[in-house]
Amino acid sequence: MTSGRETAEVALKPALAARGWNPRASGRFTKEIRPGITAVIAVSAACKHHAPGSASVTMMVGLRDDATEEIVERLSGSWTPRYMGRTWVTPLGYLLSEHDYLDGERVFNEGNAVTHAEELADLLVHQVEPRLRRIADDASEFTALAERSTCSMGPDGLCRIATMLARTQGPEVASTYVADRLTSLGQRTDPAADLERGMAARVMAALTAE
Repeated sequence: MTSGRETAEVALKPALAARGWNPRASGRFTKEIRPGITAVIAVSAACKHHAPGSASVTMMVGLRDDATEEIVERLSGSWTPRYMGRTWVTPLGYLLSEHDYLDGERVFNEGNAVTHAEELADLLVHQVEPRLRRIADDASEFTALAERSTCSMGPDGLCRIATMLARTQGPEVASTYVADRLTSLGQRTDPAADLERGMAARVMAALTAE
């Protein structure tokens, strides 16, 4: 039997493609919002507590700022496909008029998949894309949203937010942010903390060199 996730992805591909979204691997779709800024959608599905062949589906919506992500990749020494790396991400429902997670969620099965896919695609075009363009045009709001999202976590997140703060508020503010992140690590000696300290040192060196 086809899983609910597979059913949703099969229905979403033509619905989103008809509205200018490009299908990528791993259930993702992309669309250029502004030069150098790409919107990225990731399909999220949960089958638990649903009948076989059904799934509760929403989309995680985000923006990738190429200028920021190139610095993250350079300082981390890793490379991420453009449709995977995101500068900011949030559930679809929080970008809709009611700002409610459940507004962006649908239970997909073979009988309703096309209808739900069309509904979600229309929501993206009429409510979400205009919001994404406004965020892309406002570097300060973009930075604030990124700082509050999961994209701020870990070494890459530290670099990401510091880079955005340096661009919008200056190196001094970015340096203070990095110092605060280091303070929050306290006496931790685990590998994750060590990686974050290493990234902090590289970011501070880059800020000093500016």
